Amino acid sequence: MKKADADIMRSTNRRAVLSALRNNGAMARVDIGAALSLSPAAVSGITADFLAEGVLLELDSKAEPAKLARGRPRILLNINPNSALFVGLRLTFDRLDVFLGDALNNLVEHAVYTTDTRALTAEQLVDFIVAGTNSLLEKRSRNISDVAGVGIAVQGIVNETQGRIRWSPVLTCTPVNLGEALERRFSVPVTMDNDANTLALAHCVDRPGAQTGTTISVMIGYGVGMGIVINGEIYRGNRGSAAEFGHMKTGLSVTGPLCRCGARGCIEASVGDYAIYRDACELLGKSPEGIVAPDESSMVEIGEMGRGGHTGILELFDHAGTVLGIGVSNIVNLLAPDTVLITGAGTRSFDLMRKNFEQAMDRAVLTSVRDITKIEVMDWNLDFDGKGTVAMAIQHWLEERSNA
Repeated sequence: MKKADADIMRSTNRRAVLSALRNNGAMARVDIGAALSLSPAAVSGITADFLAEGVLLELDSKAEPAKLARGRPRILLNINPNSALFVGLRLTFDRLDVFLGDALNNLVEHAVYTTDTRALTAEQLVDFIVAGTNSLLEKRSRNISDVAGVGIAVQGIVNETQGRIRWSPVLTCTPVNLGEALERRFSVPVTMDNDANTLALAHCVDRPGAQTGTTISVMIGYGVGMGIVINGEIYRGNRGSAAEFGHMKTGLSVTGPLCRCGARGCIEASVGDYAIYRDACELLGKSPEGIVAPDESSMVEIGEMGRGGHTGILELFDHAGTVLGIGVSNIVNLLAPDTVLITGAGTRSFDLMRKNFEQAMDRAVLTSVRDITKIEVMDWNLDFDGKGTVAMAIQHWLEERSNA
């Protein structure tokens, strides 16, 4: 075998071992070999290297009682949570969330920093992110040199391979090569993606069995986004522009409501928080003028008015549910995924959309795929966003470790 071929095989096998542990948790060497069709010698060699590098550790835990009847107890291996520290960043309207996580994607710290994001120049944006990151690291008596990687999630259209934000509703300085600029300032690898993709990744990392098959995460909140994960990998399409679900049309775009992208009839122009808030203000005789993004308390108040029986508000959520149901039906008919997750901050009011959502799904989903896809509504919390950004940085780090 040529050296180049041997190096490729070694890298492939190292990557497979790390992926198996990441997807399944702690495993014995024999189980790793069986899962990957690798010889005991190959598994022993690879895991010995990773143990020496500190990437893996042997767990000080007892083998299962049923396995103790014969032979030596099996020693379980897992990724060493303390082998690396990661920063996850989530950039939204006027807000930066900074998370710290370990190599097993456990979040260990979180802080929020605010500013008028749409007023920032590209240089000011980088300064703001660097200052927030350094501030949180200092809180833990750490600095950026202790960090193995940074993951950042941004609303909008992102080219993840270039770290370039092509367009974002939270910024006016686009297009901007944010990833490249942050790598220069941090001197550590920076990975970047659309926030819907990182949220989808978070759900797959935390859900047993979700690393195989196709999982689609539909994020509803200020806007509407989608992440597609196929066999544990995010599908991004050409230049990271895949899955712009929120800007699909469910009817004639000429007559639909105006979307923030400038087109009419987009799904998020009926389902997104900003759209529901805009239409609720009109109903209530209030002016949303000057409000770029409604705050959480405003959206909670609108939801409570609906639950209290306000007819006009209920009609807004009915319409949102119908539009969302038609959109998800189109995705189910097109891709027949294993699971569609409805998640995001907008699920706070999904109870008001559910009836019309389900009716639209019943009418539109093809009989041939109706029983193939499971639809789940996930309670959302901010930890999912943090886990998604950290998971992205961990994936990049593990890839580098595989090639070491």
